[in-house]
Amino acid sequence: MIIYLDVILFENFIVDFFLLYITLQTIKLRPVIKYLIISSTLGSLYVLTLLIPGLKVLSGFAGKLAAGFIMTFIAVRKKDFFFLLKAYCIFIIYTMLLAGICTFNSSSEFANITVGVIYNFSYKKLMISIMIMYLIIHRTVTFIKDRKAMTNFIYTIDIQFNQNLKSVKAFLDTGNELREPVTNIPVIIAEQNVLNGIDTDNFSKYYIPYKLVDGNEGNLFGVKPSSIIVHMNGINNRVDGIIAVTSSKLSKSGDYNALLPRNII
Repeated sequence: MIIYLDVILFENFIVDFFLLYITLQTIKLRPVIKYLIISSTLGSLYVLTLLIPGLKVLSGFAGKLAAGFIMTFIAVRKKDFFFLLKAYCIFIIYTMLLAGICTFNSSSEFANITVGVIYNFSYKKLMISIMIMYLIIHRTVTFIKDRKAMTNFIYTIDIQFNQNLKSVKAFLDTGNELREPVTNIPVIIAEQNVLNGIDTDNFSKYYIPYKLVDGNEGNLFGVKPSSIIVHMNGINNRVDGIIAVTSSKLSKSGDYNALLPRNII
């Protein structure tokens, strides 16, 4: 019997990825693709315990349960034992359901004759194709929804520095409540290139302290421009704010280069 190891590993990877994906959907946890890939890769490699004699000791019932738990732990990334146990049980249930379907369709190959043409069909290939299509369609729909939701919070702002006008795209960050501690003026965080070509010596300068949720803290350099206008739903809102710059890229996709605090609207 000829065994194509690459095909077996690929098929098991797709099946494990699909099962973990729908498990995370069931427990309403957003899938992180890189962790799903790691977990599914380990799951697909587990098939080697059935093919390599020296590893057959790991292919028993206890080994299968342990492998499933490790895969679930990597995909879920939660330290809450009961939550992890819940996810693991759901993963096992989905695995058993899929195994039942595969058993029901144990005669995977059959021939169908239509108009003198013979079609050789495989249930296994059909199921894997459906899994791949589901993953692609769901990820595409999720991406479109996320993009649409994000664009609803992106606004154009005009920043006036005397005779210089800077127009930037800003994302309304509802978790950002940064203010200058002395004047209590809201702070707009912008990428450093926003101040390119601006002589900041002619404007009031500030050093705004900040502290992140991970414990990191520091100070942002900021200036107060002549005026700030936020264009929102066809309305031009003049707001009072300080422009603080950061060397970090605020949007990986380049959709915006500034963050609006929620208290500036």
